[in-house]
Amino acid sequence: MRGDRSGPGDGEAAGDGRPADRREPPRLAGAGRPGGSREGEWGAVDHILIAVALVLVAAGATVAVATRDPARQSLVLAVLGVLLAVLFTVLQAPDVALSQLAVGSALTPLLLLLTVRKVRRRGQREGDDE
Repeated sequence: MRGDRSGPGDGEAAGDGRPADRREPPRLAGAGRPGGSREGEWGAVDHILIAVALVLVAAGATVAVATRDPARQSLVLAVLGVLLAVLFTVLQAPDVALSQLAVGSALTPLLLLLTVRKVRRRGQREGDDE
């Protein structure tokens, strides 16, 4: 019956079913990124970059809300989209950053600009008809 069940003494690690010599080494927290888990020079730079990106995003969002003209607001939203993409890149989410660049920085402002243009043209035509 010993051939049916193998235990830790038979070349397998307890509980995971893999051979003991094939186990992966334990991973360190923060391994694989600049700065790792240490709070040295790179860790401080990461924190500074995140703080700067957050401040820029907050400033860009405030300007977007404060802008009254819809055409200018769509351009400010495009800049805000780029700032958000930078923030996502700093936070090591490049897939989200690329999506943000495509949708938030290009597609949405373009649709807003086309909508504003169409509404303004329709308003001018109605003004000319009267």
